[in-house]
Amino acid sequence: MGNTYSNIFDQEEGVPQGCVLSVTLLVLAINPILSVIPQSVQKNLYVDDLHISCYARNMQLIENQLQTAINNIVEWSNKSGFTISAQKTIGIHFCKRPLHPDPELFLSGVPIRFQDNYKFLGIVFDKRLTFLPHIASLRKRCLRSLNILRTLSNTSWGADRSCLLQFIEHYPVYVRLWKCSIWLCSTFLLETP
Repeated sequence: MGNTYSNIFDQEEGVPQGCVLSVTLLVLAINPILSVIPQSVQKNLYVDDLHISCYARNMQLIENQLQTAINNIVEWSNKSGFTISAQKTIGIHFCKRPLHPDPELFLSGVPIRFQDNYKFLGIVFDKRLTFLPHIASLRKRCLRSLNILRTLSNTSWGADRSCLLQFIEHYPVYVRLWKCSIWLCSTFLLETP
């Protein structure tokens, strides 16, 4: 700032946190990961969040395809300097059939844990794809904001009308409408208290 400069240091890997180019360079560096995933496996990459999925009637086929994809990803990450955390890697088995075992998948020899629910890019997925946990989470967040609004609108000491309107205007609508087209059909299943 002005004539004041930070200390000089060698940057051998990566970019400094907060750098303007950080996200752009990360995207350029990580995008080739998609090319090592077999065509039979669906893939979605959002910055550093990777989702792979496969669907078939035969569980052995699913296991083989996903394990091949995982092995390719690990090999690519080792060559590229990226690290994949086995602790942060989660599996979810979408299936409507009861008593259907989860596939056995491994990341660098460590078994991947499977969960019944998982939050990915703000949406809570459940193993039966009912989206009820997502709706419940959304409802809880909306009720929390409504309680703030109730507190702010107290007639004896609350905010005036213009402040309340400003709060409502700036309250993110995406919280209420985020991916509603996906889970809207499930809303009738959610019990209201």
